Amino acid sequence: MRLVPPELLRAEGTRAYVGDVDGQVATTALGVTLGDYVGVFNVATPKAQRRRGYGAAITARVVADGLAAGASWAWLQSSSVGYRVYEALGFKTVERWRCWVRA
Repeated sequence: MRLVPPELLRAEGTRAYVGDVDGQVATTALGVTLGDYVGVFNVATPKAQRRRGYGAAITARVVADGLAAGASWAWLQSSSVGYRVYEALGFKTVERWRCWVRA
């Protein structure tokens, strides 16, 4: 199953990231740089790989690449699982959205 269509991956400013450890996928992310911002999307780390810094590392890489491409700020939406990771990287809450999920 594809999360992102190939057309999006070919769009200017879009980068897909896969972090591996010993040949195994440890984390993934998507970065989109448009104008002066970089959006960080779909950061995911398999449960067995969590709490090792992989999500933080790939997020930092997405932001660094966006800044190198001309962005001056970054934004993302966080799950409760990733909130402290992003906060530790310097992200600040500027807005809260209500989210409904199936039980």
